[in-house]
Amino acid sequence: MDREDAKLLDLETALLDDSTSLVALDLAFRHGLFEQLDAAAHTTGSDDAVPLELEFVTTVLCSAGALHKEASGVCRLMPTMRDLLKKRGRSLAARAHFGVLALRDLANLGDALVSNRPEFRARAQTFSFFRYDRAGNTKAANVQDTEPWVQYVTALSELEAPVLAPLLPLDGCTKLLEIGGNSGAFACGLVDEWPDLSVSILDLPAVCYLGEKYLSDKEHSAHITFVPGDAETTPWPDCDAILFKSMLHDWSPQRAVLFLQRAAQHLPTGGRLIVCERGPIENERGLKGAISATNLVFAPFYRSPLFYKDEMVKLGLTVESPASSTMDMEFHVVCGRKA
Repeated sequence: MDREDAKLLDLETALLDDSTSLVALDLAFRHGLFEQLDAAAHTTGSDDAVPLELEFVTTVLCSAGALHKEASGVCRLMPTMRDLLKKRGRSLAARAHFGVLALRDLANLGDALVSNRPEFRARAQTFSFFRYDRAGNTKAANVQDTEPWVQYVTALSELEAPVLAPLLPLDGCTKLLEIGGNSGAFACGLVDEWPDLSVSILDLPAVCYLGEKYLSDKEHSAHITFVPGDAETTPWPDCDAILFKSMLHDWSPQRAVLFLQRAAQHLPTGGRLIVCERGPIENERGLKGAISATNLVFAPFYRSPLFYKDEMVKLGLTVESPASSTMDMEFHVVCGRKA
């Protein structure tokens, strides 16, 4: 990482890991503050004042090093913040918004999270945010409801792919089926690492529609195709490897096992079944800062890699030792090969 990238990461971390800065950042994006400041900076003689209702937002962001308030009272984007918005603005907005939802749920529904999980799931904004029920077709309203959470998952995948892709045992594979691959952001990282790989992404229709838009200007778009449908009922295309990346924790243990069973049956001899997931929350030692709330709301649903390893063994697969890497949490990669 060069010096400039390090400066961007330091600012991004400062904004996302402090609860007050996180809330101010989300408000700034949702109220168009950064666009207003950028436009003012490119208008000769402009000294447009920030609306009074956003004054506390600018004050917080000045303290965080994102903005600078001149003696005249005019606010300007700091150069590092301008570069961060240019490079990762959409990702930053998605992460900030979901971070605020998660903080709110932990504060308001923490008791339910530890004592009544069905109530927590029913009331938490972080769960209603993922409108899977609206992603079954590509009507304009359905795509609009699907886009926020696709953008959030895309933001995470763009950060995770460079670290996790090298851990996946895909040497010699040419056709990968990724179940629940979202916009294709993670698949792009896989093709970066494995240039001979072709990836089929099976996901809900509105997700695939948004994924095709996301890939339209990406270098590896020719290597990635979408299969719109439902992973439980849609026929799976031929492949020599199947990947579940950050997908199985969304399902009960019983349903997760059914996915693994179907994958094992679908694979040809020598095919690989790969699971990449965060590990159990109780094994974590570095959960701190506001952005950790985005993982804590899912705390009850992350599983040990031994769960997936044991199930693969039951299916007759030859299981390799799990590989691991630590990012916001520890990720594990479990691979079983079909004899």
